[in-house]
Amino acid sequence: MKLKKNKYVIIAIAGLSAAFMMQMLWIVSGFLYTISKIKADVDEKLEQALFTEAEQRACLYLKSIAVSPSNSDKPDITYFETELNKETKSNISLSKLKAILDKSLPFDYSIILYNKGKEHYYCGDSSFQLSVKSAVFYTRTDQSQAIQIELTNPYSVFFEELGLLTLASFLMLIITVLCIYKQVSVIRWQQNNAKMKKIMTYSMIHDIKTPLSTIRLGLGALNHERIANDPEKRTKYLQVISTETQHAYSLINRILTISKSQAGKLELRKVQVNITNMLSKMEENFKVNRLKNVSFENHINCQYAFADEEYLKEIFYNLIDNSIKYSDGDVTIRISTDKVDKGVSIRVRDNGIGISKADQKVIFDKYERASAAKRTFKKNGAPGFGLGLTYVFQVIDAHEGMIGVESKLGKYTEFSIFLPDQKTSSGGGDEELATLCKLETDTTDSLDTNESI
Repeated sequence: MKLKKNKYVIIAIAGLSAAFMMQMLWIVSGFLYTISKIKADVDEKLEQALFTEAEQRACLYLKSIAVSPSNSDKPDITYFETELNKETKSNISLSKLKAILDKSLPFDYSIILYNKGKEHYYCGDSSFQLSVKSAVFYTRTDQSQAIQIELTNPYSVFFEELGLLTLASFLMLIITVLCIYKQVSVIRWQQNNAKMKKIMTYSMIHDIKTPLSTIRLGLGALNHERIANDPEKRTKYLQVISTETQHAYSLINRILTISKSQAGKLELRKVQVNITNMLSKMEENFKVNRLKNVSFENHINCQYAFADEEYLKEIFYNLIDNSIKYSDGDVTIRISTDKVDKGVSIRVRDNGIGISKADQKVIFDKYERASAAKRTFKKNGAPGFGLGLTYVFQVIDAHEGMIGVESKLGKYTEFSIFLPDQKTSSGGGDEELATLCKLETDTTDSLDTNESI
């Protein structure tokens, strides 16, 4: 499994290594070609300069000079210098040679005179380690004397000729690296997303299968004559079937609502909803149908909210249901509403097991479930497939509202909601959220103080 996870990383590293090696090979090849071109050019200009300097000396001392035949078509500098030295007893003038070379060479250079095996540097030294040397031109047929040029900084030509191409190549390499990194990230994200969808699908099938199985068993029981003739048992089974049918419908409707909201097709029928009446009916059902002792503390300072009544009911249902599921013992749920600028704030607080800071960042993401839910699930606790809070978030977002969570492990969890009023149809909300957060912080500090007392 670990090898599969690292497969794309290995492929990416191999691809980047290959791209880098090709880049370096291109740069090295270009560098060697440029240096060889420079050396060939310098060799030609040095030979021309040697001939020019020798001709100038010959004009001073001789009217003509006879050169011994060589193996080439015309006399080269070696034979020319040898014959000139025999006739005039003069040697090469390095200062004149330098003056001639200065006109044709754009580099910094040194002239090296080899005389009977010893090196003599003229207008330079041998301290530069990365220098480039020309060919050695012998000025004596017995090879006792020779001239060579050492270029101390020929690389400026390389950057002049290939600098822009090299820079562009490096930029392309960087772009390639970024593209490969992005591609690997997308692939890994798609893998994780596919994995989460697979887990969600299995869980969803399990959750929907449970009420359907109960309905099937209930219908089978109703076919028995003994139960069919017993009005009390018949009514009981019909109530169970009705409850489980509503449960399955609620699960399916939740998934459809999330899909519609993400597609921007969720239609809302907003009215002024009486929060007190809505909660009174809902809370009574939670008290009756739960194995845990559930108590409610309502502080309804704002009676109405401008929202879709059915969706608002589902929001409260999900938050209350989570509070009950993710708690160890008796549950106390505190619901409060307050009128704020441009809307209403709603807070739902419980004394459950809490949510960690890390999980609070992803709790509203699709397919995500807080670690608290995972722990209770491992202990045969809360079922579900992690869409409840996503549903709440999507519905509130469709109302142009906002939701936040504040929690401490082992102490409490509080969800804070802002719903805009009828006049605030779009935009705004930042100031309301700040006010809501301040109220939440003040309330939390007050409750923590009371707990300490």
